[in-house]
Amino acid sequence: MMKRAIQRYFRFRKSFFVVMGLILVVLSLQFFNSLVHHSLPLEIFDNDNVDINKVIVDIKIQKCFKFGSCSKSPGWDRVSKPLNMFSKSITIYDYHLVVKREQINQANRIMTDFQLITSLAAPKGDGWVQESYKNLILWKQYTNTNSPKFESVLLIRDVNILFGDKDLHDSRPRWDFQYQESPMPFSSLLPVHLSLFKLSRSEEQEYIQNFTDFNVLKREGNIITEKPNFRIMQVSDLHFSSDYEVCDDRACKLDTKTLKFIEDSLESDDIDFVVITGDLIDQFKVKDFKSVLLKGLAPIMRKKIPFIFTFGELDSNEFNNKNANIVKFQILQFISTLPNCYNYVPNQENHVHGLTNYNLKLIRNQNSVPSAIFTVLDSESHKIDASQINSLYRLNKDLPQNIFKLLFFHYPLPNFRPTGKFKLIGSYNEKHHLNTKTSHSYRDDIVNCGYNVISVGHEHENDACVLSEKHHPETKETLNEAWLCYSGITGDSGVTKLNEDFDRKLRVFEIIFDNKRLISWKRGLNKGIGFDYQIIHQFI
Repeated sequence: MMKRAIQRYFRFRKSFFVVMGLILVVLSLQFFNSLVHHSLPLEIFDNDNVDINKVIVDIKIQKCFKFGSCSKSPGWDRVSKPLNMFSKSITIYDYHLVVKREQINQANRIMTDFQLITSLAAPKGDGWVQESYKNLILWKQYTNTNSPKFESVLLIRDVNILFGDKDLHDSRPRWDFQYQESPMPFSSLLPVHLSLFKLSRSEEQEYIQNFTDFNVLKREGNIITEKPNFRIMQVSDLHFSSDYEVCDDRACKLDTKTLKFIEDSLESDDIDFVVITGDLIDQFKVKDFKSVLLKGLAPIMRKKIPFIFTFGELDSNEFNNKNANIVKFQILQFISTLPNCYNYVPNQENHVHGLTNYNLKLIRNQNSVPSAIFTVLDSESHKIDASQINSLYRLNKDLPQNIFKLLFFHYPLPNFRPTGKFKLIGSYNEKHHLNTKTSHSYRDDIVNCGYNVISVGHEHENDACVLSEKHHPETKETLNEAWLCYSGITGDSGVTKLNEDFDRKLRVFEIIFDNKRLISWKRGLNKGIGFDYQIIHQFI
């Protein structure tokens, strides 16, 4: 009896350790998978520029063992991340969307649409064929190149896999975003959506011409206007995330609230250009930065308003991420491909601090002399450094003095903490120490270069403009002055510590050419109107 009991005990113990070992192996694989998929958003093999000379002729789903090799058929390419990138389930397999591309003049049959659904009933329209993958049905639609209507048929040129909830949208022109969730054979932290770039043969020349024309403007740093005034909207600290809402004990924060605020402001203030001064996304809450960027920039792209972006520290989590520089590069690489975006990736010989340093010239009625200058700097590591100041001197040495000059970046100069009595317009709330290595003297260099205003973000509960003046020690005459402005926090998801109910804001600058006047005001989410109007500079 005792002998049998001992034998049962050892058999049980052996089975127990085998089961526990298998569980540990699976958990270890899943943990490693989470590290690879969540901590290292390095999409270095993605190509964000669409080659319109190629079309997609076929598509399929490929199931691969997570940690082993996966055979690749000649001519077939994977579409960025796995479909189950953010699966809740423990799985040892990845499901990849793979596409076959061909030169358009060599293809016989080209895809015009496809959908991933669970229904056996074909989508609306003719010519659908299906392929089954477990409980997934991949419905595909094609056109033949010898069709009499071929020139006007929309052909799939590229596919993106996006991850997001009810607030996700892809507003890029000619991208057909599928609002419906793509069903997966597993539960997911984020719904999977497909976006298809479609372009007909008859639209190619117009597309190429528009792309070329804008790239000429971008390369030369020119913004062309024929209007009697020009309005720039500054938004900062949007803190967009992958989630539809973020809730705590006090309230739920919604990115949809921020998106509506931006859209209404673009419409109400008739905005001509947008400057985004950092913390557009919050890497702590972002699982797929491309999807979040498309969501956050949707109102701007829908209205086809040109824009430019510079980094804040949270866009790449630069202080807690050893891969921050790679992440910054990847974000910039993607944003630079978006329509009407003035960002570009600097060449490797660029030795200026940070990545997002740009100088834009506002040209009126095709004049050769600019009417205004907008300069954007990257305040990487909470500082502006000597290389950027030197570049300002080089950029401005041959420019006329009687033009408006505006400077934008994320992290404030130390001069944004004036002492004694000073003039201000707006709310000046945050008085903590500025953790910056920027020299106090750079303020004088910036003013010597002719800038009328320096406008920043970062400090959520500051939305004031502070007048920074220097006076002659004896005559007390004003030698130079500049307004140091904050935009205030724009995003509903950003934290406010001093006042939880702080009204989200954005700042608008307007150049009135006939009156030679630069003015500014703010727009509040709760107020819904412009307020704190002020003259920034007036040429006599």
